[in-house]
Amino acid sequence: MQKRPHKVMVLKRPKQKNVPNRKLKKQTVIVRRATSQMTFKAFVVGVMTLGAGAFAPTFAGCLNQVTGDIGNNFTSAVMCTNTLPSPAYQISYYEDSDVIFSMFSFDKINAGYMCISHGEVEGDNLQCRKTGLSSVPDEFENRGSLVTTFDLSSVSKQPAFTEIFTDDFEFATAKSAAQATRDKCFVGVRDDDVYIVFDSAEIYPLSNCLFAFEEFLADNPKVWLRLN
Repeated sequence: MQKRPHKVMVLKRPKQKNVPNRKLKKQTVIVRRATSQMTFKAFVVGVMTLGAGAFAPTFAGCLNQVTGDIGNNFTSAVMCTNTLPSPAYQISYYEDSDVIFSMFSFDKINAGYMCISHGEVEGDNLQCRKTGLSSVPDEFENRGSLVTTFDLSSVSKQPAFTEIFTDDFEFATAKSAAQATRDKCFVGVRDDDVYIVFDSAEIYPLSNCLFAFEEFLADNPKVWLRLN
């Protein structure tokens, strides 16, 4: 039997359009009484700062913030970048009472996936494109870990993908290959191996699994030091 995946709390939000919920751990969310609302422009500036290297190079991870006041006005912002050296990715999410805006990029050096969504629910007006000329590599080597990737759109990789579920994981976003296929993403850790599964035809759901992975690394510093 496999070990239970790392548990995360799902933040309640408006119904999404075929997009998995962004998961936020209660203890990592900063709640404050807002004196002023974060504007859309301010969030975009924050995203630009993130891309310029706002996180420390030793540990990147996610920054989560929720603000609210007695009038039930609120803002929620999440900004993440890859903790392990590779593959590279960024996840940005902003929500207030009027708009939800999200950005996701993955493997910018090779495949160069970029997704942008904005509207009343996450997934509205979702646009994803592949800007790179190459495919996502089958493997990424870090000093302390080997990252193996699987594309669910590749029929030839299905047997090898299913095989990884024969042993227990230290961390996993799904209990089975079938569940991972339904989620259209998977991230798992076993010893010094990291597995990242995605669907190149629908890359955006991968942001949810990578977010859960970053939360796991933040809670387990010995693991990210080992894998890094």
